[in-house]
Amino acid sequence: MAVDTEHPEAGWIPGPRGPIFVTYYAPVRVMHGRRRSHAVLLCEPLGPDRMNLHLAYRDLAMRLSEAEFAVLRFDPTGTCDASGSPRDPDWPGGWYEEAEAAQAYLVSRSGASRLAVFGARVAGTLALGLPGANALMIWGPYRDGKAFLRHEKALSRLLESNPSGFRPDFSEPDEIEGFGFVYTNAAATWLSERGVRSIRNGAFEHARVVAWDDNESHGEVTGALEAAGADVELVRIPGLAGDDLLPRQGVPSTLHHDLIGWLERLESEPVAKPSRVPSNEESLLPRAIVNRGIPHPGETEEESLRFGRTNDLFGILSRPIGLKSAPAISVVLISGGNNHRSGINRNYTEWGRELALAGVPTLRFDIRGLGDSPPNSPETLNKLYLSSTQLDVSDAIDLVIQLTNCSSVVVCGLCAGAFQAFEVARKDPRVRAVVLLDILRWVSVESASESRVLPARLTELFGRLRSVGRQHSGPPKVLLDGLGEIIGRGVRVLFVTCDAGSDGHPALDAIGKNLPALEATGRFEHEFVTDSDHIFTPIWSQAWLGRRILRFVESVSESSPGEPIWKHGRPGVPMVDSEANPGLAQSTSDYYPEPD
Repeated sequence: MAVDTEHPEAGWIPGPRGPIFVTYYAPVRVMHGRRRSHAVLLCEPLGPDRMNLHLAYRDLAMRLSEAEFAVLRFDPTGTCDASGSPRDPDWPGGWYEEAEAAQAYLVSRSGASRLAVFGARVAGTLALGLPGANALMIWGPYRDGKAFLRHEKALSRLLESNPSGFRPDFSEPDEIEGFGFVYTNAAATWLSERGVRSIRNGAFEHARVVAWDDNESHGEVTGALEAAGADVELVRIPGLAGDDLLPRQGVPSTLHHDLIGWLERLESEPVAKPSRVPSNEESLLPRAIVNRGIPHPGETEEESLRFGRTNDLFGILSRPIGLKSAPAISVVLISGGNNHRSGINRNYTEWGRELALAGVPTLRFDIRGLGDSPPNSPETLNKLYLSSTQLDVSDAIDLVIQLTNCSSVVVCGLCAGAFQAFEVARKDPRVRAVVLLDILRWVSVESASESRVLPARLTELFGRLRSVGRQHSGPPKVLLDGLGEIIGRGVRVLFVTCDAGSDGHPALDAIGKNLPALEATGRFEHEFVTDSDHIFTPIWSQAWLGRRILRFVESVSESSPGEPIWKHGRPGVPMVDSEANPGLAQSTSDYYPEPD
């Protein structure tokens, strides 16, 4: 039976510090049943590169699978869908042990006799110190972790999104905030020591280093690999410029073609040991107990799910442990911008687990064409603001009601996710409340005056924020009428906007003088967040917003049938009144600065 590369197997494997989230692509065997001797491990980068390169990694995995290679993508702990937090004391110090666990699983599952490793940017830097691989493929590696951290700090300075310098109370002095991601002092020290000095003699037989762009020589990396005994090729692919791909989260097809061709040439070399019979007994764990990690440790159960009308949507459901009866309400987090289900800055994973720890089952999922949900057609890959994908949200609501037996849901989305949530809340009677996080557009591409999709005020370099022209947002009447319909049906609205500078905010301009009337209904709550930006890169704003969403969901649930939400923790953990105990440790209480 043919392997479906668009629907790989996703789940968790045990890791030395907690469950590691992985995606396995079986090889498509079409050439006389021949088996490749190499399997390929794809090491994901850290920080904004992880979210911006998701579709590139997915496409590479699919192309490798179609070329008959077994492939595994993996998220180390503290990233995306894996257990843990980047504030955990040993993060990311266990990266090599986790990569070796992923290697061992891949080799056993595939039966391959040789291993190839791929990493982009800082993942390529870390892969330099990884043993056990015959071939290394790296795209745009930094010479060491120090260079990576300098780059992340420079990007954050360019944003100037937190002029007051707000930080949560649990932050460390001098820790690094890199474009929405945090690197503690221990993490920065560990990363700074990784790089060309980590290469072991004889670690790789072959290495292919692909330049990030024409301005980078990667001479120190290639020189160190050659000194360690590797046969190294430095390649510059015409027209390939990483910084041009990142903002639009493009797919570098020329890079993928080059890497696959190189691997196929390596296949002609004699094999020292024959491949083994693949193991069919090592399916991934579809469920795992994950820890949210510091500063709010607590365990939730998560499940990877394929669902929808054609069973091709992908999502992860976070559940409270020990919930024995139907919850009052569940939450659906809809893909934000071009990003996959873990959210911009991993905020959906954090918020989903925070809600689950409070007793609220929460589904974060990829709409079609984003993340790991394949598009309806090639033309809709990585496209936002499509009316057709509103059916995906309805399918997600079907799923959470079926699996949790809740009576109603809260839908929540950032940017393009807010557009989807807005449209569904207007039509679906099962939606009891909606969270619209900095909505910038309220008409579909099909209805817009131009078809170009703006991915959340991103500029050409990594997402420096810019204003969005009014012509892209939609007529003010559409937003006002839609909010009127939603509120008129008794649906609660949490409406969050960020400071857009001197150009104003399109949604607030559209609402205009009607804002007091909306708030007077008692069903519309507005938060105007300063010292942040559209994608909430300041760490304080991510944490504050998670707490604000939880409070909103708690208030909605109080009037919903079903089991009351636990204020904090799990059954057996004392209830905490966060309003009466500001600053109380281990709770979602008031130790974040309130926005003006």
